[in-house]
Amino acid sequence: LAEDAKHRWEGEITWRRKERAWEWQEDVADVLENKGLLEKSIVGDGQSIVPTSINKSQPTVDEFGRDLTSMATMARTKRWERRRQIFIRRRNGNSGTSIEERTLITNEDNISNEEISDWKQRHQAFSDAIALVPMMVQDEYLSTYNLCKMFLEWERQYPDDYKNCYAAMTLVQMISVLVRLELCQRWDTLALHESLDNDENEKTFVSDLSKFKWCIDLNEAFSNADGPKNNGLLTNIIHKCVVPQFTSVLTIQDMERGNLHGLYDPFSPLQTKRLCFCCTSILQYLDSCLNEKGSEKRNEFLENTTKSLLSVLQYNLESEAIPIVKSSDITIVDDKFMPRDSGANAYDDETSDAIAYAMIIQTKSLSQLAVNMIDWLSVLDKAIYSPSDELSSLTRCVFVDLVSVRILPIIQSLHGISSHELFHEFPKEIIGEIYGAATRNGLLEKNENILLSAPLRVAAQTTTGI
Repeated sequence: LAEDAKHRWEGEITWRRKERAWEWQEDVADVLENKGLLEKSIVGDGQSIVPTSINKSQPTVDEFGRDLTSMATMARTKRWERRRQIFIRRRNGNSGTSIEERTLITNEDNISNEEISDWKQRHQAFSDAIALVPMMVQDEYLSTYNLCKMFLEWERQYPDDYKNCYAAMTLVQMISVLVRLELCQRWDTLALHESLDNDENEKTFVSDLSKFKWCIDLNEAFSNADGPKNNGLLTNIIHKCVVPQFTSVLTIQDMERGNLHGLYDPFSPLQTKRLCFCCTSILQYLDSCLNEKGSEKRNEFLENTTKSLLSVLQYNLESEAIPIVKSSDITIVDDKFMPRDSGANAYDDETSDAIAYAMIIQTKSLSQLAVNMIDWLSVLDKAIYSPSDELSSLTRCVFVDLVSVRILPIIQSLHGISSHELFHEFPKEIIGEIYGAATRNGLLEKNENILLSAPLRVAAQTTTGI
């Protein structure tokens, strides 16, 4: 029950944030279209949709005669005002009306303090529930070290009975309970307690499996024991308890479990760093068992991880409708967005925020997504020794569907407004980050990636002179 409560808590936070991000993007596209500033939207598999073909078939009134357009506009404006208020409060009252300040709005400004407070209270509730579990078990069975010593002594004195009654399997089952308990308490793979600015001691949460008490106890119990070492037992524990929890964060699941496409947010650098480290840590232990069965488990883990990441990336890209601004219709005067038509007034705050989002904020977000996926490609590429169709598909999705089809068109659209210092340097920064990540991880040196990365190489040469 505690594991289920934690899973639902993580799912609600993840999906609330995703829904708010997609809602924000739709609101921006609506504002830009109403102002005649939306050149196109990139949707689904990379198809470009021009404004004139969007939502024309929808009625303007409902069955009660209410104006849907007016109602949608009021709801959108209300969301913008709420986002603005949270942003201003986060900046201690600074309204942030300069162009550069407008680009500092993040998706966290779509989450209210009340929602964060509720999430913290629920986290504390299931943490308290987890803390009660050890009280229901005798102390001698709460230690992995004690359990191992008990079973080792049994095996030493009665080896035949130990083998005939499948004691080794029983030991795995008993240790698994303690492992699941500690993972539930200390393995914050999604780093949600940090993102919520939780007051808990950061040292409580770990990513390295070797830092868990059950792993330390297991190694210590077998360190002085005669006979086989713990590699087989440790590998079984990791495959039985750790791997399922790791893959459940990434794997597409069914609607009955309330989690459609995993809990991992691929736009989050913190989650990506944490999960990449966890993946590497798991592989280190799976690599320690080099027999045929261990190798099979290792390959299965890598294949499932790669497939899941591809599904997560594809789903997130297909769920977005990326607005591209008509930058040729916009100019900047006195640090304000204005129409190029002479004598026109500056755009209102909602429109200015929408322009800043379409040009800068979403580009930063997509760039971070690309860098995160490149980090994953590096981890998987080093671990997968033979050609992999799944890895090739993931690589293609990153360089083609994400970088070439989505990020580069936004960068290209900024040329019409490059007179402002921010927009003059911004393309260099974005392309430099993606190109630098791919270069550091050795992906551009691979023959199979030359054609896939060609647009990125050209963009790097054009914007940064690399």
